[in-house]
Amino acid sequence: MNKITIRPLGSFKNREEHIAFLKKFPLFNEFTEDAIINIIENSTIKKYTKHDVLFMTGDRAKSFYIIINGWIKLSRNTRSGNESVISVLTAGEMFGKTAILNKGNHTYSAEAVTDSSMIDIPAPFMLHMAEDQKYFYHFLVKFIENELGLESQLSMDIEHICKMTSSQRVGCFLLRKCVGQKEGSISLQLTYEKGLIAGLLGMTSETFSRSLNQLTAYGVETDITVVKIHNMSQLRRNVCERCSATTRECHLGTDLEED
Repeated sequence: MNKITIRPLGSFKNREEHIAFLKKFPLFNEFTEDAIINIIENSTIKKYTKHDVLFMTGDRAKSFYIIINGWIKLSRNTRSGNESVISVLTAGEMFGKTAILNKGNHTYSAEAVTDSSMIDIPAPFMLHMAEDQKYFYHFLVKFIENELGLESQLSMDIEHICKMTSSQRVGCFLLRKCVGQKEGSISLQLTYEKGLIAGLLGMTSETFSRSLNQLTAYGVETDITVVKIHNMSQLRRNVCERCSATTRECHLGTDLEED
């Protein structure tokens, strides 16, 4: 594992960029700038290259992570020894709840599927702050709810397979990766094997590519590894109409409104 710890996040000259990055996401809406600076000054940025393993199932959990860029695969092994991918995460998403739940061990493995960087927040720091600061306590509650969604996602996936077309399922995956944004346009960089996403969605690579092309009718443009959603509202209307997810299960789980 070629893990590179850059240096304490707070020592960077562009600390303002990291503050702005964190404040983009609903999880940090209640935080003051001083609170975010406190997190930054007690955290580090770590970089991983493609195929680096962050941790394995059963490893002691010491930190939790906020992805700055890149893609991270979370997986478990079946009894027969085959890998079962449970989620693929990207910028703005978080993982590592076992670091704050009873100081436990990781229940899945994490691997970088592209070159990636992330904020590493030590669990002892967050637990200590939660005892004294109300906003840190709320942060931990929201964070745990956020990651418990990984485990409850299975029931939603079954619903999607039964009720959605393949193109709607692909659209749902893309929208769920637009963390902190529901409207306007956005670009996503899919710089890894599309077969990984296809397997996660329960379809072949060919079906995934065909479904992605079908989304052009809803303002989705694909250029090799870059997917641009020109109108998120338009795509949401097509995708979310067959989904029963609530806001606790998905950041898109709200009643759709007309533009």
